[in-house]
Amino acid sequence: MNEKTSKQTFSALGLILFTFLVVGSGLQIALGLISRHIFGSSATPDYMFWIVSFVPLYCVAFPLTCVLMKRIPKEELKDTTHLSVGKWFYFLTIAFFVMVVGNIIGSVIGVVFKNFGINTGVAIETLTTNTAPIGSVVLALLAPIFEEMIFRKFLIDRMHRFGGHVAIMTSALMFGLFHGNFAQFFYAWFLGIVFGYVYYKTGNVIYTMLMHMTINFLGGVVAPRILSGIDLTSKDPVAMVSSPSFIWLLVYEAFMYTMAIAGAVFFFTGKKKISFTEESAQLPKEDEKKVWCNPGMILFVLGCLAMFVYSLVIGFNA
Repeated sequence: MNEKTSKQTFSALGLILFTFLVVGSGLQIALGLISRHIFGSSATPDYMFWIVSFVPLYCVAFPLTCVLMKRIPKEELKDTTHLSVGKWFYFLTIAFFVMVVGNIIGSVIGVVFKNFGINTGVAIETLTTNTAPIGSVVLALLAPIFEEMIFRKFLIDRMHRFGGHVAIMTSALMFGLFHGNFAQFFYAWFLGIVFGYVYYKTGNVIYTMLMHMTINFLGGVVAPRILSGIDLTSKDPVAMVSSPSFIWLLVYEAFMYTMAIAGAVFFFTGKKKISFTEESAQLPKEDEKKVWCNPGMILFVLGCLAMFVYSLVIGFNA
């Protein structure tokens, strides 16, 4: 009975996320065409990129997702605990560690694809090089709020009764797939595991929102601003490395890798403390992978794979 109920639940959740993708992407395309018609393809203001990207997903598709999610039964998380500032920082360093690991894997895959003339980082480069002020607000504030609500609160609240492990791993993989490109897939997937565990143990999505905001702010706002002040094409390396922006880059890199190293230590020394509560409809270990074998989840995966293919197409000789 639990297996049948779990398949129905996961199929419904997959279908809702597939609907989110279709509605959001369809409206993005329509709004993009309208924008081009009004401004022309070469004179589109920077802020329109964020309006086209943000409004369809989070002002239309997200409310629809909220309505649909209400139809799926949820259970309150059990044995939740408060997270102190020190413990929050502890998990943040682990998030930095898994993000660096994910970035390395994504970069290696990017090098492989580059040999075939495909730039797998086009999507993320577009996000980080667009300097409209609204972009900083979307990346550092709004996106983390909406994404944590969907991939942590909405999904885990409805998945965890089948097992905390399956809820965290499934929602994390869906989070990674949702990004739709190889440059972001691995680190988003790994971050989703850390964020998912924090939410599962605390029941407070504010903790993961703040972690998500911190990482997006540093990686999507601070780093591009620093890099914009460095002339990487300069023929005078002495002048380049002595510029204030280059010094700030060194400080930034030192901070990021210090956090990642600390996170690695905490991760490997704390693995044995990972625990899950026995849930009301706990699935046997061998049945956990079966939650993907249903129409809704298959549609969601296919929709995400379509985005991966599209990202490779636009990255060809880019």
